[in-house]
Amino acid sequence: METRDMDPIRTTPIRNRCRCLVCGDVIESRYGHDFVRFGCGATAADGGPAYVRRVFTRLADGRPSYIDIDDADGENPYRDDVERLVARVMRGEVPLARVDDPRARDMLQQLGFL
Repeated sequence: METRDMDPIRTTPIRNRCRCLVCGDVIESRYGHDFVRFGCGATAADGGPAYVRRVFTRLADGRPSYIDIDDADGENPYRDDVERLVARVMRGEVPLARVDDPRARDMLQQLGFL
């Protein structure tokens, strides 16, 4: 797990939200020291409107396991097929035995599913 503090303490309120690239869920930290974790455990958000802190794993290709959702810009919709497949396996929609893509298996191994 890595930690990233992305913004210094602010005086203007922000929405501290992100989307998990593993499970696809969205979480929001609503107040300082509100540590919120995705159900899959790949990423957590902290800090509420005061500061933005992420605790996260990295995907097989080296990217962080989340994307930030910015009120001004909207969210980055990029998620490739491998990440969607991994999310479906984690939700129990696809049996692990049917996953033959090496990138998906590598990602599942990093997340502790293999």
